[in-house]
Amino acid sequence: MIHLLTFLLIGQLDHFGFDNITSPKTAGVYFQITVYALNSAGQPVPYNGSARIYIPNISYPGVSPDTTVYFNGNSSWQGNIMVSIAGDNITLKCEGEGKVGTSNPFQVIPNSPYRLLAILPGQNYAPGSQSGRTGTPSSQQAGSFFDFTIYLTDRWSNRITSTDDSVLCSSSDGFSPIKGLRLNNGIANINYAFRTATTQKFFIHDVTNSSIKPDTSSNLYVYPGPYNRLLVLLPGENHLPGDTTSNTAYTPGKSGIPSEQYVLEDFNIMVYATDSMWNKTGVSGYSIGLSGSSGFSNPSPQNLQNGVAQFTANFSTSGEKFLIARDLNNNFISYDNFLRVVARASNFDIVVNPDTISPGEIAHLNVTVYDRNNDPIGGKWVNFSVVGGHGYIIPQYDTVQTNNQGFCQSQFTITSGYFNELDSIEIKADNYAETTTVYVIIPDSSVMEGNIVAYPNPFGKINQPYTRFVYFLQQNCNIIFSIYDAFGNCVHHEEIPAGQNGARMGINHLIWDGKNDKGHKVASGVYYVLIKGYFHTNVFLEKRIMVGVIW
Repeated sequence: MIHLLTFLLIGQLDHFGFDNITSPKTAGVYFQITVYALNSAGQPVPYNGSARIYIPNISYPGVSPDTTVYFNGNSSWQGNIMVSIAGDNITLKCEGEGKVGTSNPFQVIPNSPYRLLAILPGQNYAPGSQSGRTGTPSSQQAGSFFDFTIYLTDRWSNRITSTDDSVLCSSSDGFSPIKGLRLNNGIANINYAFRTATTQKFFIHDVTNSSIKPDTSSNLYVYPGPYNRLLVLLPGENHLPGDTTSNTAYTPGKSGIPSEQYVLEDFNIMVYATDSMWNKTGVSGYSIGLSGSSGFSNPSPQNLQNGVAQFTANFSTSGEKFLIARDLNNNFISYDNFLRVVARASNFDIVVNPDTISPGEIAHLNVTVYDRNNDPIGGKWVNFSVVGGHGYIIPQYDTVQTNNQGFCQSQFTITSGYFNELDSIEIKADNYAETTTVYVIIPDSSVMEGNIVAYPNPFGKINQPYTRFVYFLQQNCNIIFSIYDAFGNCVHHEEIPAGQNGARMGINHLIWDGKNDKGHKVASGVYYVLIKGYFHTNVFLEKRIMVGVIW
């Protein structure tokens, strides 16, 4: 019985053993090992189980080898493995069914230089793994310096000590410096401070050897420093935390140009409680007041809520203005903030003269522009456009500028028409608009029946120095316009091509100023007018009318 028990014990797995592993090995390069299943006497025994081969005393994942092998009833396992971590006393451990065995210590040297690696505060260097780092970076305060480490490593994050490359360190913070430095035995410590409070990271590049893979660090949160400044943000401006600008004339802490504001029109103002680098803090409760130059509405003080106080204010006068914010509890004062306030159109005084015209006549649109204070606005551009009817604004008067008294004038006319109509004209300045009307009448209904109407008739010193001939055309056609004296002498002759003024389909008009074709006034008397409309051989209108001239 004792002999049988001794045999069984001798035939059982007691531990594992390794063939001697020679040095040096290279990280990442496979080599062959042999592992034995041994009894208590150190003799090989058959083993049907599996075993894990790994490097002991490693506290982080990703280090090779860490593999499971199968003996399949054999007393040994032989195969190729790769060790990823470099060191002078590396050992392998084999573990299966509660039994273990450890190899002899051997040396593993780093592979060739491959990458740069940044280890931030709160992280641990993890050689032998492809990530090279573990842990979460600890948050840092904006403006406070901290140290972090840069390594030159092989593909498995083992430090390369044989070269001292020059590296360049930049960051996601556009206001923090770019630093250059030289590695010493493959390592360098950098003292750095971020300015902008947000999530940041580093970018590390090898200047000496461009084939070395650059590194982007893990994200690191940067929080604001203590509250000690006020920053005013006007419409059109954007917060610029971390800004290095020091001259207040260049508005540190913000970008953009304040948009123009308008007399007596409210606009929003934001006041930030910031640290020394213009990062918004989260303080609450302090009372913030606003004050400004002449005409400022002086809104009531507001309490900071999570680092922000919001105001609505206006200026009652135009011009270059400024305003400042003040912490009424701590006596922090912002720098001066400048903006331009202009008068915007708020109402019009519109006079149309005359308000009723016939085709060919001109209505003058007289407009005075006022702001919210009912003060006239000089230098304001006013736009005129016909939004209803067949008339139009004479082109050079569609956009006009007010004079120093806020006054401007435009001109409306209509060249032809079929019937009486009410034309609508929109007048607009800034974002304010009004609509006025001009009534257009056909002077004589007989025009629509093919007759010619002249008015005034007679004309001259008794009323006005010209007369107007009104007539209707069924379509565009050529026009002959001739005027004869009592003896049959032609004093004026004009031919108008189809489609031109006076030769268009609809109501048309022609004006005669009582002068002959040489530019001289004709004698007082009766004159005979012929208006003929034709196209090719078709005659659409041929009418005569007498008109009197009195000088």
